[in-house]
Amino acid sequence: MVINDDLQAFTMIPYKMGIAAVMTLEHLVYDLLLNGKAPDGQALFGSSHGNLVSPGSALSVASLGAMITKMRRQMDDADKGDGAPYPIIVDPQVIIVPSDLELVANQLLASSVDPAFNNNLPNPYASKFKVASSAVLTDKTAWYLASYPNVTDTLEVAYLDGNEAPFIEEEEISTNDSRKFKVRLEAGVSILDHKGFVKNVGQ
Repeated sequence: MVINDDLQAFTMIPYKMGIAAVMTLEHLVYDLLLNGKAPDGQALFGSSHGNLVSPGSALSVASLGAMITKMRRQMDDADKGDGAPYPIIVDPQVIIVPSDLELVANQLLASSVDPAFNNNLPNPYASKFKVASSAVLTDKTAWYLASYPNVTDTLEVAYLDGNEAPFIEEEEISTNDSRKFKVRLEAGVSILDHKGFVKNVGQ
């Protein structure tokens, strides 16, 4: 096997290790949506942050509109001299859903009319958002809205020296004709601000 690699072990093993490293990063990112805290130490989603819809509603034109309104009502915490917060510009970009809702989200954004009505009422959100889905999101009903990160801070993934790809090392051991593989992905994730996120617990 070492000479011929008939089973392609030395090709597939490092490949699968690299995939596992990337999936570990995906788990870290989505775990912040599920359990993360904002920089103020409070839960990312809650009434104090004004970014939680509970009781929730299924994904639809109406519920998406309500989510957008909630996001655009976010206020800046900075003091302009009068001690009062002021409105900021927060434009949504991505609908984040569990894999169970991926089809519904794509159908909604692909439809030129509101699927909830039979009178051809226009869908104002057709093709206006990206859909991100992940099986890591274990809550099958909850869905999220995230803003443009270049307008409002959201979540950051930082890589050491900018290396976004997993680094794989291979070592051949002559004493017993074996090989060692090691994969390394040096990255960290962090929530920068709560204002660019809204969560709907769904139904």
